[in-house]
Amino acid sequence: MNTSSIVVLTNTFWVRLVVSLAVLTNVAISKGQGTVTFDQWPAYAYSQTYTESGVLLQVLSSNGNAAQSYMARMPGGVDTADPTPFMDFVQDHGTNSGNVAFRLQSGQAFGVTSVDIGGIVSTPTVVFRGHLAGGGIVSATYCIPQYTVMETFSLGPDFAQGLSEVDIISVGYALDNLIVTVPEPGSVSLVGLGLIGLAVRATRKRQKAPASVPKARAGQ
Repeated sequence: MNTSSIVVLTNTFWVRLVVSLAVLTNVAISKGQGTVTFDQWPAYAYSQTYTESGVLLQVLSSNGNAAQSYMARMPGGVDTADPTPFMDFVQDHGTNSGNVAFRLQSGQAFGVTSVDIGGIVSTPTVVFRGHLAGGGIVSATYCIPQYTVMETFSLGPDFAQGLSEVDIISVGYALDNLIVTVPEPGSVSLVGLGLIGLAVRATRKRQKAPASVPKARAGQ
């Protein structure tokens, strides 16, 4: 086998290695995950904005006027069976007084995995309306089984990625453990570039290596 054949085989090996490791790395680190627990909020505090784990929650009015409703941080065991602190929301002045919307502070697209949600008023449903970064709307509806019950609601594949903002539409509910995912393609790119660099360096070393001189046969 000549030198050029060895170089071609070497390049093929490195290319396959880079692709394989990039795929495996993508599975491992392509997404960062954060959970909004409301544990950092003072008990019984009221606000129209709250930030945790890079997620901004804000009360926005649907008609463009100033929102009149507020989010409240409740201690565990109050109003619901949730033993940990949670966020309580009730529309205080009718349906135009505001709904909670959330997005990333960084402005990146994101996904939502699940949320713990329950009833604090006689509200039959809570609608999650996701705005896609590329345009379009997705939605998921949670039907509250009964007053004070807190359950984990999985939003499904439509909410897995590509969201710019999510509205929570309902006259009242309790919310906890909001889990968001954030793509991190930069990490994958860095790993891939590093592997490609190693491949190029190894190939150059082989090309620059002096060809071995065959040993003379006995008697020559």
